[in-house]
Amino acid sequence: LRKISKYIYKKGIDLATKLAEGQLQPELAPS
Repeated sequence: LRKISKYIYKKGIDLATKLAEGQLQPELAPS
């Protein structure tokens, strides 16, 4: 259960990072 939680947590961090990068660098984000 802990492994799954860590996996989901990491996926959430990756997604948040991508969203933040997209907001900071809109010219690099796909339209």
